[in-house]
Amino acid sequence: MVRKASRLVALDDIVSSAFDDEELLISPVLRGHLVVEALLVELILTSEHDENSVWRWSFPKKTEFAADNALMPAQLKKALDLLNDFRNDIAHIFDHQVSAEQVHKLAKDLEHHGVEFSDSLGNRPFEDVVADYDGICGMLYELLWCLSFEVAQCLLSAGGRDLFSEE
Repeated sequence: MVRKASRLVALDDIVSSAFDDEELLISPVLRGHLVVEALLVELILTSEHDENSVWRWSFPKKTEFAADNALMPAQLKKALDLLNDFRNDIAHIFDHQVSAEQVHKLAKDLEHHGVEFSDSLGNRPFEDVVADYDGICGMLYELLWCLSFEVAQCLLSAGGRDLFSEE
């Protein structure tokens, strides 16, 4: 898939983007992806790799290594790669629009790959999910929190840091 601007860029985009409500979606997705990636690196480092070299790896290489070395299930690798594609669309396609329906579909796909949500984000009626999570931002926070939780569990299982008992 080629990622390209969804429309022609204008100079006014620089100013208008600072006040665009869509910015509210970019921040949690990028920050959530960074959290997941940091936990993924920490997981890989339980297998005695050089930290500096692991940070240089692409996200798909990190998920591939973790799955191939039994640090996480293959299904979680697929789920994290879906998150990465979702994040890449937001980060690399100018003026990319994300709808609540797309987030709901992503949640369904993640649940298909074994990600557990506290309240079945993907397998409930769309209208109920939007209402229960106060819209798209709440849905994204739940999705990203649950993915982080899954990687943190793998980290604990691999003998790494216990994020669940930290204060």
